[in-house]
Amino acid sequence: MSQIQTSHQQSSSQTSAARLALLDFLRGFSLLGILAVNLPYFAEPPYGFSPFHSTNSEVTRFLLNFFFTGKFFILFSFVFGYGFTILLYSSAQKGYEAKRVFYRRLIGLFILGTIHAHFLFSGDILISYSLLGFILYQMKDLSDKTLFKWMGFFWILSILCYGIIGLLSYLPGESYGLDYESLTKESIANHFGTFYELTLQKIKEYYFSFPFLIFYNWPSAILMFLVGLMAGKKQLLSQPEKIWAYFQGKKRYLIIIAIISNVCYAISSLNQDSILFEVFFSSLLSIAGISLMILYILVWIRLFFLGSIKQNLFVTLLSRAGSMSLSNYLMQSIICNWIFHGWGLGYFSKLSPEWVAFLILPIYSFNLLFSFVWKKYFTLGPFEYLLRKWTYA
Repeated sequence: MSQIQTSHQQSSSQTSAARLALLDFLRGFSLLGILAVNLPYFAEPPYGFSPFHSTNSEVTRFLLNFFFTGKFFILFSFVFGYGFTILLYSSAQKGYEAKRVFYRRLIGLFILGTIHAHFLFSGDILISYSLLGFILYQMKDLSDKTLFKWMGFFWILSILCYGIIGLLSYLPGESYGLDYESLTKESIANHFGTFYELTLQKIKEYYFSFPFLIFYNWPSAILMFLVGLMAGKKQLLSQPEKIWAYFQGKKRYLIIIAIISNVCYAISSLNQDSILFEVFFSSLLSIAGISLMILYILVWIRLFFLGSIKQNLFVTLLSRAGSMSLSNYLMQSIICNWIFHGWGLGYFSKLSPEWVAFLILPIYSFNLLFSFVWKKYFTLGPFEYLLRKWTYA
C-alpha cells in the first residue's frame, strides 16, 4: 500500500465532497489567469513581432505580466499534483489498479492535447502535463525529504530556464536563422486562408512553440506537481486553517518579494535592449510566480475558507467551473478561435493588447455561466466524461 493510500485512509473526511471545495475553487480561479495569459497568443502570431506599441498597449502587457504570467499555470500544476493523490486513493477504493488508471488518463490527455495543439492552440499544456505525469507517478512514494531535494532541483532548473528564455529574447531572430517579420506576415495570411492552410499554420506554430514550452513550463510544472503531491499526502486543502496559520507573520515578506520580483519581471518583458533585464529579471519569474500564487491562495482562504466554508454564489460559480476545468480550458480555445480566425469573426492581429484584455471577462463569465448550468444536470463536464470513459474502460 502506497504512502498516499495510507494517509488518505486516516481521514474519512477526505472522501467527502467538502474536501474538494477549495481544490475545485482554485481550479476555477486558475482558469481566469490561464485565459488572460493565452489570449494574446490567440490574437497575434507567436513570434513577438507585434505592431502594437502604444502606451496603453505597453501598460496592458506590464499588468498582464505582473498579475498573470507565470502564476496560474503553476497554480494549475499544483492542483494537478494534488488531484493526483485523490485519483490514486479513489482508484484503490474502487478496486482499480491505480497505475493503469493514471496511465490511461495521461494517454487520454495526450490524445486530447494533440488534437488541441494541432487544430486550436499552439500553446497547449495538455501534452506537457500528460508527459510530465509519468514522472510524477514514479515519484509518488518518495519521502518528504527526498521530495524537497527534487523540488529544489527543479526550482533551480526553472531559474536557469527562465534566464535562457530571456537571453533568447534578447538575441535577434537572425542570430539563429529566423526572420520574425516574414514569419508573422505568413501567419496572418494563413489565419485568413483555407482550413487546410490554417491547420498547417497551427501545426507549424506548435512545433515552433514547443521548445519554448519545455523551457518555460516543464521545470516549474513538475516542481508544482511535487508540491501538490506533498500537500495531497497531508490533505492540506481540507485544512485551510493550517495553511493560513503557517503563513501568519510571513505574509508581509511575501508581499514585498512578490511586488519587487514581479515588477522586475514585468519590466523585462517591455525592455529587450538590455541583457540584464532580459536574463536576470526574466529568471526572477521563478520567484515572482510562486510568491504571488501563494498570496492569491491566502486571499481566497481568508475570504471564504476559514472556519466553515462560505457557500455563496461566487464560490459556487468558481468551484463548478473548476470541477470541469478540462472542458472549460478547451472551450476557451474554441471561443478564441472563433473570435480571431478567418472562419469566425476574423480579428486575428487586428486588436491591440488592451482590447484583447477586455475579452477576458466575457469569455471567463461564459465559462462560469456554462459550468453553473451544466452542473445542474450533469455530474461531469463533457470532456471530463469522455476522459473518464476512456480512463476506466
